[in-house]
Amino acid sequence: MTDIGCILAQDMTLECLFAKLSYLIGKGYSPERIKLLFNTSLRGELTNATAIEEKFEFTNNDMVLGVANYLNT
Repeated sequence: MTDIGCILAQDMTLECLFAKLSYLIGKGYSPERIKLLFNTSLRGELTNATAIEEKFEFTNNDMVLGVANYLNT
């Protein structure tokens, strides 16, 4: 989809998507600038992928392995 010019909404809600797009269009930005800013968190509307990876990184996976062994997977 991105190959044909679609912009990914990532983890924004539908309401946030419309509000952000309305704001960017209302500012009179060019389509290229809107595409750039749409994938940039302006007011915390996008989750930082790096922060998520760090938050849920397994440093001790004994519990996960224990559950997996119990479920025979």
